[in-house]
Amino acid sequence: MEDFQVIEKETDNIEESIEEAATTLGFPKKFLDFDILEEREEKDNLGNLKKIYKIKIFINEERNKDKLDNILSIETEPGKHPMKAFIYVDTLKLNSPLIDINEEKIIDTIKKKLAKDGIIYGIKTKILPAIAKEIKKRLSPTFKPFKILIAEGKKPVRGENSKLVFHFDRYKAAGTIYKNGKIDYKNKNFLVPVKKGQLLLEFFKPTQGEEGYDVLGNILVQDVGVMIDDLDEVKFSPDSIKKIEEGRVIKILSNKEGVIVFRNGIYEIDTSVAIDKVDIKTTGNLTAEGDVELEIGRGLSDGVEDTIAAGMKVKGKKVVVNGDVGPKATIEAEEVEIKGSVHQEAFIKAKKATIAICRGTVEAEDIEIDLSEHAKLTATNKVSINKAVATKIFAPKVQINDVMMSSCITTSSESVLINKVDGGDNIISIKPLELPWIKEKYKELLIKEKYAKTILKSQEKKFLAVRDRLESEKKKQEPILKTIQKLKKEGKNVPNALLAAVKKFKELQETFKKEKEEYDSLKKELEILQKQIENLRNSYRDGHIIIKDKIPANNIVEFDDVLKQVLDKEHRKVKIYVREIQGKESIVIEPIPEES
Repeated sequence: MEDFQVIEKETDNIEESIEEAATTLGFPKKFLDFDILEEREEKDNLGNLKKIYKIKIFINEERNKDKLDNILSIETEPGKHPMKAFIYVDTLKLNSPLIDINEEKIIDTIKKKLAKDGIIYGIKTKILPAIAKEIKKRLSPTFKPFKILIAEGKKPVRGENSKLVFHFDRYKAAGTIYKNGKIDYKNKNFLVPVKKGQLLLEFFKPTQGEEGYDVLGNILVQDVGVMIDDLDEVKFSPDSIKKIEEGRVIKILSNKEGVIVFRNGIYEIDTSVAIDKVDIKTTGNLTAEGDVELEIGRGLSDGVEDTIAAGMKVKGKKVVVNGDVGPKATIEAEEVEIKGSVHQEAFIKAKKATIAICRGTVEAEDIEIDLSEHAKLTATNKVSINKAVATKIFAPKVQINDVMMSSCITTSSESVLINKVDGGDNIISIKPLELPWIKEKYKELLIKEKYAKTILKSQEKKFLAVRDRLESEKKKQEPILKTIQKLKKEGKNVPNALLAAVKKFKELQETFKKEKEEYDSLKKELEILQKQIENLRNSYRDGHIIIKDKIPANNIVEFDDVLKQVLDKEHRKVKIYVREIQGKESIVIEPIPEES
């Protein structure tokens, strides 16, 4: 290198600086080279990136002979904002392979070409050694020209608009408000049930998005998200919900169980809902979870149309029906009140059921009915009816407050209290084992008894075997113990065989003790089971039937399966029960003492 001169300066345009240096130094540009001493990144007022380089420009007359520099160049995608830049390797310019080029030289050349061409963003710095290694393998005219991605811009990310995501059907939560505050779903006959803590709504705030950059560092401005849906437009009563904010998202959760209603522009969660009717066209099946009370029907129906239509299912904590329940309809609730009639094919299940006219099937803890016709009633506690005809009743306690007509079958485990019987062909029974839950318990006890007998028999066999061995070994132990005593008395050593025999006998005694305890325990368990079975089997003896007014002939009273009596005459004010007379159980019918 001759007449060496150097220029150091800061610049953001290396190409332009080299042209100025050519003028200053009086050398053609092709003989000028540069080194990058330092670099830093800055942003202008618009957000565009630029790199400021501190460079050293010097004269290099050999530069034009640099074969690597001659075959490497930078290519970018066409357009104002190129998003990709490539290192292009023109192997056709080589006459022979470049074998004396190291990877550091390739990396240095690439960096200088990127800086000179203004490529400053998205440079794949971390993989430059791998790129250099790949280029080095192909520095031969036997390879076709190739290019490798060396820098990649970033596309702008559009900001998201605000949005509301409803997790309940907001269009079902609508209806007419009664003066008493209840909701009549006359037009929108639907329920929107919710549980406490259930997600009702999510509000997504608008986002700014992210700006992008081309490989030249020019900013690519993003579209900012705008407020389209606003959370303030959806109002909930404060006591109905709670809000949770998680970053961009505000979540609205139910603060209690109930159903969602829309009142005066505000969503509320109610536990009392009134509905005009339930049918397949307007509501379908209704399920109100939690503490929701349903009132169905505005008043008693005219008999033309059922308030709860055929085949419909209704569930809630409390269900009040101001009308009739149609065929194959089902109601399940803790408390059911039906002010109309229940069809013969309808089914009611509740803790407490109060019904005006019942012809269907009812299962509950307590049942109260005004008129029962051809119904089937099962209560785990009590059935109370004013008038009954052709009704099947299963309950521990049964009370007919007014009159039992004809063809009723009443099965009780404790008591039947009837004001008056007008008619025949009634069967009044104290038969505990006919009540479904008692029958099930009785069957379980019988199965347990059978299993206990099997186990006891097996244990008895083991116990007796150990006992027989113990008795046999006792005879052998007496001479062994005498021998041991004699040897000890004489001061002689006792043979180990004798001591082992004594130890083995004591172990046998311990085994016998454990087997006997197990046998006695199993025997006691069996005795308890058998006592429970006997008590259930004989529990009819504790029951009674009371007729406060009269019961005519041709009615039947039963206690268990073996005690049955067809009344051959009318009885008035009597108590009927079972008593043992001369060693034999008999049905006793005795007058009730007049109240003083």
